[in-house]
Amino acid sequence: MHPPMSRSLALAFCAALGLGELLARTGVAVPELATLDTQIPSLMARDGIPGAAVALVKDGRLVFARGYGVANTQSGELVQPDSLFRVGSISKTITAVTLLHLWEQGQINLDAKAYAEILADLQPPPGSREDSRLKDVTVRQLLHHTGGHGRDTGTDPLYTELAMKAADAFHVPKPPGYETIVRYARALPLDFDPGTRYSYSNFGFTVLARVVEHAAGQPYESYVRQNILLPMGITRMALGQTLPENRLPGEVTYYDPRGPWRISIFPEIRHLMPAPYAQFQVEAGDGSGRWVASAIDLARFVSRVSGLRAPAFLQPETFALLLERPNPFVSQDNSGNSWYGMGAAVGVLNGGLYWGHDGSYPGSYAGYLALPNGFVYAFGMNTAPSTNSTTVADFENILIAIGNHQQNWPAQDLFPQYYPEP
Repeated sequence: MHPPMSRSLALAFCAALGLGELLARTGVAVPELATLDTQIPSLMARDGIPGAAVALVKDGRLVFARGYGVANTQSGELVQPDSLFRVGSISKTITAVTLLHLWEQGQINLDAKAYAEILADLQPPPGSREDSRLKDVTVRQLLHHTGGHGRDTGTDPLYTELAMKAADAFHVPKPPGYETIVRYARALPLDFDPGTRYSYSNFGFTVLARVVEHAAGQPYESYVRQNILLPMGITRMALGQTLPENRLPGEVTYYDPRGPWRISIFPEIRHLMPAPYAQFQVEAGDGSGRWVASAIDLARFVSRVSGLRAPAFLQPETFALLLERPNPFVSQDNSGNSWYGMGAAVGVLNGGLYWGHDGSYPGSYAGYLALPNGFVYAFGMNTAPSTNSTTVADFENILIAIGNHQQNWPAQDLFPQYYPEP
């Protein structure tokens, strides 16, 4: 957990950036939604957000795509509407859609035993013993975060300790590969009987990426890009890397105003690094948190998956599985009005279902949400507000208010400006 960022520190950080740069806007101005060009920069200035991008879709049309502030505070490079951001756990939605596509193609059974049947070749360290319940964990349960492993008990590959222990156990170089992490974690006890509880698990989606590879017969990233993203016209999304020199073309620079310099976790780096490039390994969790995307990419992905943007990528019955309520029902919401579907958070609103996800690292925050009225928003930021901050909630409430109350929607469709229509 990060220490809270004081308001004075946030304002000082904002002042250091230069307010004029922070308020810069890029993209096509949209008179019908002009209030966003005041509200969003004002919130960014208040809370020290260097740069952000926002994309809005209504009934399948990209009606708004704007960049705000700076992608790099030293060069003054502006955030563009299609600037790339780390999207963190939104990667779970991408992994889930990939598995549902494989299910639709008859290449995977969602109720197959993930470890006992699909990944039986990934055995634990010699001499170790598996929890007997592991053999019962299904693909469906991993998608619902009910597979028995939670992130609070040492089975999170994004925590460096797990990866380092896995490398030691198998006597391989550090950092180890994904299969080594899965093999090591197979020897760890489950926290609960599979299917009986919800416990958010980055590890579970790292396992699911290996399930994709087994079913597809090729690496996770290449399969997703060739068979999921390219058919939607999305060409720039890719798996990110930790170090700044490995940023993708068009990817923003990340900032953490809570304390910018840290000792790197990479043993070969002997100097202080900015916190977003020093304290964790993006590479540690491909299916759970490694994708880099623009806000427009996310908006297009959600619109095609849901069928708002034709042609629908998934059949209606397959899309319904994405929003599936776990059976037996498990949720952190005792009222039963929200749950985690298959790679997305789902809730009931006005007789319909909304769905979305967010994702964060030190130095980045992203989110998307689809409302039942045909409205979708997606955004990325190049800093992560503190856990005690209302910044993200305020930011999302501005966008939700537009989705719920806007009457005069623009007639334009900006998607063709950014993608060749497949």
